[in-house]
Amino acid sequence: AIHRARQDVQQEVVRGNTALIRAIGQQLNATLQDTRRGLEVAAAALARFQQADGRRILRVLRSEFSILRRVTFLNREGNWTLGDQLDPSIKFSLDMANTYGGYVSEVLHGGDRRQVLVVVQARDRKGELQGFLAGVVDLSFVQARLSEARLGAGSTLLVLDGNGRVVARSVGAGKVTVSWTAPASGGGLGHAATGYRVYRGRHGLAFDNGADVTGGATSMTFSGLPLGQVLGAGYDHLHPG
Repeated sequence: AIHRARQDVQQEVVRGNTALIRAIGQQLNATLQDTRRGLEVAAAALARFQQADGRRILRVLRSEFSILRRVTFLNREGNWTLGDQLDPSIKFSLDMANTYGGYVSEVLHGGDRRQVLVVVQARDRKGELQGFLAGVVDLSFVQARLSEARLGAGSTLLVLDGNGRVVARSVGAGKVTVSWTAPASGGGLGHAATGYRVYRGRHGLAFDNGADVTGGATSMTFSGLPLGQVLGAGYDHLHPG
C-alpha cells in the first residue's frame, strides 16, 4: 500500500510539472505571437498614416507590448521616418519589397540581453509597399519566466529546432549538452564528415578556437556554466585533408 501510494504521488508530481511546463510554453508563445500580431496591425495602419497618427500608433505599440525595446518606421528605401533610431550596426535586407509578410532578423546582442529585430511590411489597401515597421524584441523575458517557474532539482530544459529535434539540453548543474545531425553525404554531396569542430561563445559572440569532436559523435557537453549565462555554440564539419 505504501509503495502504491508513493507511485500515485510521483505520478501526480509528474502530471503537475507537465501541466506547468505546457502552461509556461503557451504563455511564452502567446507573448511573442501577440507582439508579432501587434506589429502587423500597426504596419497596416502606418501604411496610410498622417505624421501625427504615426507617432500615436508607435506610442501605443510601446505601451501595449512590454518586450518591445525600440520601434521605428522606415520608408521604402529603408530610411528612418518615425520612431526610435536603430543602432547603426543593425542592418537588414530590403529584398522583401517584392514579397508579402515579415521576417525575423539575425539575433542582436546588447550587454546581457538577447534581442531580435522583427521587420514587417507596411502595405496600403492596394497592396503597394509604403515602408517597413521594425521592432526590437527583447527575449530576456523567456529566461526570467523560466527562472520564476522553479521547476526544481533534476528538471531538464530542452531546446528544439524548427523540425522538433533536440539541439541542446541541460544535463545537471552548470552543464549543457549540444547536439546536431550529421549532414547527408555521398555522390554529389561529397565525403562524410570525419568529425566536427565545436565553438563556444557567450551570447553567440567572440567564439573560442573550438574543440574537435571525432569518432562519429554528434554531441558535446559544456560544463562550469554560471547560472543565467546565455551560451552560444556553433560547429564546422571536418573532412579529410
